[in-house]
Formats: sequence, structure tokens, C-alpha cells
Amino acid sequence: LVHLAHATGAAPGPNLAVARTLARFTPAVVLQRLVLAPLQREEMSRYDAAVGFVDISGFTKLSMRLHAQQGQRGAESLNQVVNKYISDIMNRIQESGGDTIKFA
Repeated sequence: LVHLAHATGAAPGPNLAVARTLARFTPAVVLQRLVLAPLQREEMSRYDAAVGFVDISGFTKLSMRLHAQQGQRGAESLNQVVNKYISDIMNRIQESGGDTIKFA
């Protein structure tokens, strides 16, 4: 978070500890604003946003079946496919100026 302040040439403000606490749940643009200066009580900003949830139904069962049939290679193959798919999605989000807040 300190690098966000330094990137703009400003020193981190008093909200650095708060920003660190919120970092897992807060977009980078909001964290940057929080780090640079204290928030005012009436302060409000609007941002265009979208929220997406992705779930791979049956992933654990499929992973176990592939592991049973092909050993470690089967599970690794599935992980490679899933990682490629997720990487493509995340790259498109970043290319569009988006931010991935949480990934589980």
C-alpha cells in the first residue's frame, strides 16, 4: 500500500493501518485514496462496478477421479486447464481497467 502513495509522489497518510486491514476487500483505487489523505465524514465517490462469482461444479469429484485414473498427472492437467481459464478472465479484467479484489 505504501507503494500506492509513493507512486503518486505523496507520503502515506494516517489511514495506512486502516487501508492494510481493508486491502483484502477493497479495490485498489479506493485504497489509494485512503492511503493518501484522511477521509472526510461526508465524502462520497461513485464508481462503476461489476461483481462476478464463478464456481466449478463438481471440481473436487472430477479432480479425484482424474487422480485415481492418471495419478498426479491427471489432477495437474485439470489444474492447468482451470488456471489458464482463470488467467484469461483476470487478464481481460485488468485490460479493461478492472480490479480483482478477492480470489478464493
